[in-house]
Amino acid sequence: YKARSKQCITDYFDSLSKPKDRIMMGFKTLDGVTGGLRVPSVMMIGAYPSVGKTAFALNIAINQDGPVLFFSLEMSNEMIYDRLMSSICSIDYNLCNKQKLDEQHLEQITGTQERFGPDGFMTFDDVYDVEGHAAIIAATKPRLVIIDYVQKVQTRQITDRRRAEIDYISGVYKQTAKSAGCALMLLSQLTREGRGEPKMSNLKESGARGADGDYVGLLHRP
Repeated sequence: YKARSKQCITDYFDSLSKPKDRIMMGFKTLDGVTGGLRVPSVMMIGAYPSVGKTAFALNIAINQDGPVLFFSLEMSNEMIYDRLMSSICSIDYNLCNKQKLDEQHLEQITGTQERFGPDGFMTFDDVYDVEGHAAIIAATKPRLVIIDYVQKVQTRQITDRRRAEIDYISGVYKQTAKSAGCALMLLSQLTREGRGEPKMSNLKESGARGADGDYVGLLHRP
């Protein structure tokens, strides 16, 4: 154990002169404050309904070079891609949503195809439990994982209290980010009380999720 501890210290000092692996989110002010997301890490993003959690996360996703996993527990894969294409190609989302795309729009969208697949952006709209998420993350080794949204996540673990279930799910995500060497972003609904400037206490069923988050961001649209 002493030798292992000494090696950890040696590795730490050796790493000081080397660049740390970080994920830049593409938002200048946010990247300036955080220095980018450290890898591995867990980030909580909370917002009231319809403020733009998904849009915010997708904008971060399209700025990544490595594989990104997006687990959607609310929207279908098609809806996610509509939003993504609207952002990438600067096309009005309503045109995608109502299928009113002209030939120029279709050509723009088709030109983005190489950005998707095993080395790009992958979506899953049919995996609802944390154990399934962990298995896919372990198999694909992504750079960034987005869960939209965490209150919808289930577990195969049998618990007698919702709080215990929340703590278990939070712990699995924390361990998964560490073992897979990725950044994990959990999108979270905020409680509706007040609807003023959001606070940590507004995180629904936050429990261990807030404590396990290396970063916690609250979106606000005055």
